[in-house]
Amino acid sequence: LTSLDSGPKIFASTPHDIKYITTRIRFCRNSCPVAIQFYFDDYFKVILKHATTTDGQMNRNCSYALGILADKAPEQFLPHLGTAMMAVKMMYEASDADDAKENCIACLCRIIEKF
Repeated sequence: LTSLDSGPKIFASTPHDIKYITTRIRFCRNSCPVAIQFYFDDYFKVILKHATTTDGQMNRNCSYALGILADKAPEQFLPHLGTAMMAVKMMYEASDADDAKENCIACLCRIIEKF
């Protein structure tokens, strides 16, 4: 996607799709932070949908994305704080990969810094 008008792919259902969402969030964080707030609900639903796997790469991407949402859209994130922290805990416990666990810890650090 090259503009906000085209919107996010909210029906992500594969690891490729969540990687796409994560890439969009990374791009928005750096280039257009307001887009994260604009599409927060869509991004959050997709991330939570995929935060229930044992796939380390998926958990790494989901925890990274949750951390960015907390950092860039704290007012929208606050009502979901408990849900997000539980999702990160579950991803941490389900992941064998060190990089996934590290992203979960980094995500929790971002959340703690904001709240």
